[in-house]
Amino acid sequence: MKKLLLVATAFILPACASAAPPPVTTDVRHAYQAPFDAVWEATVQVFAEHNIPIENIEKDSGIISTDWALVQKDDSDCGGTGMFYHRDRQGQFNVFIHEVGNRAIEVQVNTQFRVSVYDLNGRYTGLKTCSSTGTIESAIQDGINARIETS
Repeated sequence: MKKLLLVATAFILPACASAAPPPVTTDVRHAYQAPFDAVWEATVQVFAEHNIPIENIEKDSGIISTDWALVQKDDSDCGGTGMFYHRDRQGQFNVFIHEVGNRAIEVQVNTQFRVSVYDLNGRYTGLKTCSSTGTIESAIQDGINARIETS
């Protein structure tokens, strides 16, 4: 009987574990051939368009940061859920805008993602760190680029 229980446990426990999300590498830096003010304004507009609330903004330092905000499921990979489910996927953004030479302005978008985890009875069990899919970083850079090209 103990042997049967041991074998059953060996198969059940892995099913309860949630798979870790795969590491994702994204190019979060992009240089623009435009004045700093134009890149800055375009970046702020993109954040407003995506409804990402800005917590700290320091134009002189070229820093824009946010608090945790709800994001779309496609923006991050939180791995498998196993015997749990995910809710309230959130992202936090730190953007650095600075001159890099040849009058180019670089925008670096750094992100963190997390999700709330609940058991099958609906009880909150904690937060889980997620990997970026690069989707929202690309959308931010594309939005900045589109605004600069039209100005």
